[in-house]
Amino acid sequence: MQPVALLSQEARRINHSNLDLRLPVPATQDEISDLSWTLNEMLERIANAFETVRAFTGNASHELRTPIALLRTEIEVALIRPRNGDEYRIILSHLHQEAVRMTNLVENLLSIARADTDLERVILQAIDLNDLFQRLARDWRETMHLAGIDFKADIGNEHFAVLGDPSTLPRLMTILLENARKYTPPGGSVSLSAKCVDAGIQIAVQDTGIGISENDMPRIFDRFFRGERAAIVDSSGSGLGLALGKWIAHRHTTDLVVGSSPGQGSTFSFILLRTVPPSLKERSLFAPNLLEDAESIRV
Repeated sequence: MQPVALLSQEARRINHSNLDLRLPVPATQDEISDLSWTLNEMLERIANAFETVRAFTGNASHELRTPIALLRTEIEVALIRPRNGDEYRIILSHLHQEAVRMTNLVENLLSIARADTDLERVILQAIDLNDLFQRLARDWRETMHLAGIDFKADIGNEHFAVLGDPSTLPRLMTILLENARKYTPPGGSVSLSAKCVDAGIQIAVQDTGIGISENDMPRIFDRFFRGERAAIVDSSGSGLGLALGKWIAHRHTTDLVVGSSPGQGSTFSFILLRTVPPSLKERSLFAPNLLEDAESIRV
């Protein structure tokens, strides 16, 4: 029982401040060594989870601190002396922008937290892709125009229907469109397209923006990650959008695929299963509210 007593003694030394410690593994290749390996693998998973939570909490606190500090500064400056109506309107406009940014950040944080705890449910059903494209085109055409970007939503002449969640699928496409808008300079173009691929439909968002560097490519789906592109553009994002988009794609049993070249733009795509178009009655049940959740998300 001496090896068991040694394992117990070493295990008692491990706590939240030294999760990098591991139990000794005897060279006996017996049940005791197997137990040591198993416990060390468990400790590795716990350490990774603990580090993820710690990093998430620290990053979230940092992201929330910035807009709160800006709100406080704007208010304190406004209270220094009386101002006319135009000045107050400008200040209120700045406060509104920061409030919207903080609201979007909190929504993203809540979505990520629900995803981690498996509380964010995805219910797949038939979605009229043509209808969804029309709504996205209508909502994004003016936004892209104001940014000086040419925008097209091309689904061809076919009538497509896919298996998707009416709430999170528009959110995923909104995340990709917002990401494309953010990193495409004025004069560029963004396109949303769909085409048949075997038994599925490939949906793609392509832009002519600044692209993604080779160094950043492995980390673009990491939470709070903002690489070289963020230093080039004025980015007010939190670095959570693509991480949330990747989770939504996985819940749709697909993957986000990215292709990019620095200075030549990026393409984000995913494939959904094709299905029978929903009836007009079914579409009327969820189509009017299809993009309400999507509008609450900005990367």
